[in-house]
Amino acid sequence: MKYSCTILLFIICLTFTFAQKKQAIYAEFGGNALIYSLNYDFAPIKNHDNFRLKAGVSYIGDPVIIGQVSYLFGKEKHFFELGAGFTTVTEAVTGDSGFQIYPNAALQYRYQHPRGFLFRIGFAPLYLPITGDGFEGLNIIYWAWPGVSFGYGF
Repeated sequence: MKYSCTILLFIICLTFTFAQKKQAIYAEFGGNALIYSLNYDFAPIKNHDNFRLKAGVSYIGDPVIIGQVSYLFGKEKHFFELGAGFTTVTEAVTGDSGFQIYPNAALQYRYQHPRGFLFRIGFAPLYLPITGDGFEGLNIIYWAWPGVSFGYGF
């Protein structure tokens, strides 16, 4: 019985460890949060590591929240990341009162080393209507914002 419990515990730990390899945390400069963000992404479907969900946070006068669904095209360490999602902003960014949700995208190269190092670079298009001071006459802005990320996959 003692050995059975030990083996069961070992299998559970091993399974949990391998499941963790499908996650990443990283800092992004530029990108979907405009200036910077801290992000977490993971593969929610077993045996489909290329399908990813991302959640990120930033602070630009008020909290900014990023959510995204993406797919990684490629093998081993080198990937093209294509994603779509949302960025939330407040009056501090757009000049509009209240909490707003706007669509975003990701068109990026992603390098993820098997030992964990993560690097991403590319463009993060964002639809962001800005109407505040200094933006009179500009009702809609489509940002093709460059972004670079550094982090760790586990």
